Amino acid sequence: MKTIEKSNHKNYLPSYPFSTEEIIEKYILSNQKIIFEKFAEKIAKDAKKDGERWRKFLENQWIKASSTCKRISLLSDAQNWRVEQELVEEIINMDYQSVADFFGKLAKYYEPNNPINQELITITELFKSMWKVSEKHTNIINRELLNTLNKEF
Repeated sequence: MKTIEKSNHKNYLPSYPFSTEEIIEKYILSNQKIIFEKFAEKIAKDAKKDGERWRKFLENQWIKASSTCKRISLLSDAQNWRVEQELVEEIINMDYQSVADFFGKLAKYYEPNNPINQELITITELFKSMWKVSEKHTNIINRELLNTLNKEF
């Protein structure tokens, strides 16, 4: 039987069995400054990984998203110093579409003319573009996985 590597990308947060809205209200809004600094750091690490794999488009999108998170942290003042590093990791490790959906829902917590809303919309669009580029690759992997599983059973 062939060994199939499991992807780290999911469309849910394994350690946080709450709705997206609950996560935003409990963890994000009261920690904006520090959590967006952590998002920026995590996203920059992922950019470097894609750069090492010669995925230049994805690397550039990650870099833009990281810069946008840094700008949000500078615009934010809400902070109670309770940082959930695991939450940051799990959010960014979701599949691109789920990350885009998460930041899209977060943007709705801000007035449309609020600069943070605009920055969050930018992040949403960056992850949507990353999903669009990787969607074909993801579908090929899923099809190959199904073919492999069907042959073995």
